[in-house]
Parts: sequence; structure tokens; C-alpha cells
Amino acid sequence: MGTYLHSTRPGFDTEQLVWTNKSTSAAGTTPVGNRAFRKTIQSPYGKGAVCAKVVLTTDNGYTVYANGQNLGSGSDYTAAQAYSVPQLNPDENVLAVNGVNTGGPAGVIGTILVAYSDGTSVSYVTDSTWKSFVGVQNRFELAPTNDDTWAAATISGKYGVSPWGEITVRCRTLDVLLSIFTL
Repeated sequence: MGTYLHSTRPGFDTEQLVWTNKSTSAAGTTPVGNRAFRKTIQSPYGKGAVCAKVVLTTDNGYTVYANGQNLGSGSDYTAAQAYSVPQLNPDENVLAVNGVNTGGPAGVIGTILVAYSDGTSVSYVTDSTWKSFVGVQNRFELAPTNDDTWAAATISGKYGVSPWGEITVRCRTLDVLLSIFTL
């Protein structure tokens, strides 16, 4: 048994809203439809991933997966939701998001907090290191999916940029993030 992660009060200070490189019109609208996003996390040498939490929201809606397992979905882009990742691979893990834009601007913003076997933790935020794809390929959420030809996610703006402004982190979400992972 060990305690692996102490989280400070969560916020979206360093996260960036990302989307695909599909052009946005002069009016600021992004084409409607689904977009796939992936972040592959390699554990640092000598460390194994033990547990993780994801805090995420998307304009207009999303379904989030970890290693192919559906963690949940949401459609209120003004409020982030937290999800526990139930099973991690010690060496490599894939977070995937099926983002849906129903009109207007679009963006995904989030943080993945991963605790490692040596007691350290790392926060991986949405940025241009995420992969993006216009549309959603069958089984895109699974680790074996080859995303080598996917484009880097395009930065739509830093947290707080108009038209999104500040995002609410609900009390339930705060409780999840402020808790200590104990195994």
C-alpha cells in the first residue's frame, strides 16, 4: 500500500484548447462533425504508471477513452468532468477523445494526472503534442491504432480565451482531484 499522488487545487492554467487543423471561417466557426484526438503517454524510464485521473471538457461534446475503455462523455463545455482511469499499463497508455462540434467554435481542453510507482506524478495537458484526425476512425481509441499519419493538434487558444472564458470545475470533480490516490 502506498500513497502516490497529492494534487494541488486543479485549474486550467497551462492547458490549451486544441482542435484539428481544419480551417475556421472568418466568422470563427469550425466545420461541424466528429474529430479524434489521442495522447500516448510513455512512462519515464524505471517508472510504472500506477493510477491516473483525467479532467476534460470539449465544445460541444465528447466521449473519452483510456486504453480503449470508455470513461464517460459530456456535452456541457462550460464544466469540466473528472474521470478515474481504472486500468493502466505500466509502460504506455493512450487517452483518446471523440470530440463533436455541432456548430460555432470548437476545442478540447484537459489534464491527465498520472501517478508513478516511485511516488512521483506528472500532469499531461492538452497542447500540440496531442494527435488529431478529422473524422473518427473505427477503433481509434485502442492503443494499437497507428496514428503516425495524424496531424498534431492545432492550438485554438490558451485557457480563458474568448469565446470559452473560464471553465467551471464542479465540486464533485474537485473532490476527486483533491483526494489522494491510495493503493
